Amino acid sequence: MAPIDTMTFLAAHPASASGIRREAFELPVHDASVGEARRRVRTLLSRCTFSEEACYTATLVISELVTNALKHTAGKTVSCLLRADDRHIHLQVTDQGADAGEPKMREAGAGDENGRGLQLVNSLADGWGVATSESGQGHVVWAVLRAAR
Repeated sequence: MAPIDTMTFLAAHPASASGIRREAFELPVHDASVGEARRRVRTLLSRCTFSEEACYTATLVISELVTNALKHTAGKTVSCLLRADDRHIHLQVTDQGADAGEPKMREAGAGDENGRGLQLVNSLADGWGVATSESGQGHVVWAVLRAAR
């Protein structure tokens, strides 16, 4: 199966299309925001008929994306966009800029406590990537999951 990229997903599923569940929200740069992002994903997906595994995976992926954004942003908030149709879940987190450069996967050592988030996203998602935000000041990190029913 070929990976899904965000542009393909978004082009095929405009925000106005029927059958698309969508939620956008901002979170403060605070540790509690990870739990709020998980709660919002669960709430959105509970209105769909996705499998428990798909819901769990989406919740885990949003945790990693938000944690990464909170850790590396220089801003006061991060923005999240959640979209789901009959077959896919699209998760997107935008930060307001960071000094650390573009988010990327890295190899974490056996004793490292951090550094595995994007490796986990890579292993769970059918597609994921990083782009510069529309403002040019931050990054958009996204993941698309096939949602088994």
